[in-house]
Amino acid sequence: VAPESANPIAATMTVEDVIFLDIKSMRETDSYKSKFKKYVQSKTEIDSAFIDAHYSFFMPWELDAIVAAKQLDEAFLEKYFGALDKGKISRYQQFSEGFFMKHYSQLDATVVLTKGKNEWRKKEKRSKQLDVFLRLKGVKI
Repeated sequence: VAPESANPIAATMTVEDVIFLDIKSMRETDSYKSKFKKYVQSKTEIDSAFIDAHYSFFMPWELDAIVAAKQLDEAFLEKYFGALDKGKISRYQQFSEGFFMKHYSQLDATVVLTKGKNEWRKKEKRSKQLDVFLRLKGVKI
């Protein structure tokens, strides 16, 4: 394979173009899902801003895989909350206590508080406000 600079088309491609081509070709392979997960984890360019700018390019399964593989910012989670897998958000994403309280009824509180990524899942790291909120909800974790 010739270096990219030897190919005039490749030399004019943006990082975004390369990512789109890579993903489109991955979609045609047998081991697409595992390849996609590894690819997303390896690409720092695939972040909240990138996904937001190209949201319609991604298939629902791909978005779920991204939620499980990449840390997404809270603004992105808020914007697409209705379309994203709540179980994956509960388990794999970091978010504020306020976000958790706002979306408490849609998130799995047990998963958030026992397996989630948030530092405040530990009782000693929680704010008084979250402690009171959980007590009022009858949560005993």
